[in-house]
Amino acid sequence: MRRSGAAGTTIVDDPASTSEEAAVPGRFEIRVSGRLSDRVRAAFPDMAVAEVPAETVLSGWSTDDDEVHGILERIQSLGLELVSLRQVREPDET
Repeated sequence: MRRSGAAGTTIVDDPASTSEEAAVPGRFEIRVSGRLSDRVRAAFPDMAVAEVPAETVLSGWSTDDDEVHGILERIQSLGLELVSLRQVREPDET
């Protein structure tokens, strides 16, 4: 399911999950526009950073919603354009 987030962002929930499951701790993926400098990458030390065409993908594990909101606040404070946020199911999850 797609829904609008703050500042025109798109939040994508795994279509197989329910609204209750979307809030549980787990792996998530955040996409931002463009490439990140070394200084900006250093602001996300606990996250994997991968470059894909025209975007950078930050991925990691969340213990709760507050942790994800903190990362989103950091993205905003750095002036990055948020493209999407989604919770990622692991292959063995049903």
